[in-house]
Amino acid sequence: MKLWIAFAYLAINVCLTCRVKIKMDIFYESLCPDSIRFISEQLGQNYQSFKDNLDITFLPFGKSNSYQNQLGGIEFECQHGADECFGNKVQGCMLSRMPHQDTQVSYVTCQMQVGADRTHKACVEAFGVSWDEILQCVQSDFATKQQLGFERISGPVLQNTRWVPTIAYNGQITEYSHSGNSPPLKDVLCYYCSNSNPACQQH
Repeated sequence: MKLWIAFAYLAINVCLTCRVKIKMDIFYESLCPDSIRFISEQLGQNYQSFKDNLDITFLPFGKSNSYQNQLGGIEFECQHGADECFGNKVQGCMLSRMPHQDTQVSYVTCQMQVGADRTHKACVEAFGVSWDEILQCVQSDFATKQQLGFERISGPVLQNTRWVPTIAYNGQITEYSHSGNSPPLKDVLCYYCSNSNPACQQH
């Protein structure tokens, strides 16, 4: 009887552990080489194994800044120039049209591959979205307000770090949050999963 109770407790505990959700807020920039490496080489390669454990929010803004131009309009200054500001807006517009995490990850991974089409058109159209529709979105108040929203969230998180991308795990910035000096993403996810995900047993 005691053995049966112990087995049942273990089974329930393992089941609950397997269902753990890890919230990942990914603060990145569309043309940042480190962002490209993290998303294509780390997130893209591990997502399928861990997707049931992940709740991902993409914030394509990074260390950009907003400012008011001479006409009173809002513009953005990005670390890698105007093309990056454009790319951040394209990705924001696309993400707003994708309610499902799997599709969001597939799209962002497509666009953040080394050698990807830097006009952004190819990955947009690969997901069945009209390029003209995205261009209209990029030029709209929606995209500006969305980027300002990303700035409000990103500012406090990134003000004390020089690293982009930065990843907040379960709302916290830790020693694992900065891609430049953290262990491989798989090891980090296994840590938060208490090694319960089957992928953690594979080497």
